[in-house]
Amino acid sequence: MTEQNKRVVEKVGNVYQLGKELGRGGQGAVFAVENGNYAVKIIFDSSPKRRNHFKKQWKELWSLTDENGKLFDIEKLFIARPREMLKAPQLGYVMELLTDMVPISKLINVPKNVNCLVKWYLQSGGLRRRILLLAR
Repeated sequence: MTEQNKRVVEKVGNVYQLGKELGRGGQGAVFAVENGNYAVKIIFDSSPKRRNHFKKQWKELWSLTDENGKLFDIEKLFIARPREMLKAPQLGYVMELLTDMVPISKLINVPKNVNCLVKWYLQSGGLRRRILLLAR
């Protein structure tokens, strides 16, 4: 990533300097933002078709309603909440950086270098943590 690509701009004009890469998957990569409690997810496929699909998903997310037809407050969800979409040419969004979060796959898939399954299970929160996550 070049120095110029380390900066992204969100729709409302805020500029973010990307720091350490936190994770990468088939859809995109997540970077910490320097000097802030935010992260940025950059989606690899920024084609017009993908961009339109992403905008539709974004709109649906912010217009979710509860069983009574009232707007659902996504602030109540235990997820890294998206804050704002990125400006083109990047496709992605800025989200809160929640330091104690880990991908659920880290609690499901046992790492290959684990010598003691019981020790790994307990150090990663045990049954209590997994049940609380599933309940939420």
